[in-house]
Amino acid sequence: MGKDAGAVAVLSGHSTRTCGGFGGRRINGEPCSQAVPEGRERCPWHPAGLTPEQEAENRRELAARGGVASHAPKRAPGSAPDPRFDEPPKIIRWCERTAGAVARGEYTDYKGLEAQLKLARLALDALGIQALDQLDKLEALVRGRLAGTGGAA
Repeated sequence: MGKDAGAVAVLSGHSTRTCGGFGGRRINGEPCSQAVPEGRERCPWHPAGLTPEQEAENRRELAARGGVASHAPKRAPGSAPDPRFDEPPKIIRWCERTAGAVARGEYTDYKGLEAQLKLARLALDALGIQALDQLDKLEALVRGRLAGTGGAA
């Protein structure tokens, strides 16, 4: 029997290599239907050449890794640039991008998100204070000019 003997299931004119075609079996004894790429014979759940005890240990390890990965919060990658909060439109764009990522499930680090939102709010407050300082300086300049001309505008 060749390497691919029994490994190709023909469904609606398409050929698919499956783990079960190479001997991979589910716990209930049925062939595993997981598709496997060229160059592999079995899926990660059913490696060949293991004792039943080793198979059980392999499944436990895979399940534990998958459980940890699926419950870990999704964060921006470490290579992501720092957000620019130097202008209100940039803060708005950051909020829109972040909201989209949360809505799509691409970002689930809600504790981190809370801190980021507080920092964005702080940046907006600082920009508001900066704008008020500029208005105070402008007002002082206008009053000084008006006082210098005797009140005539």
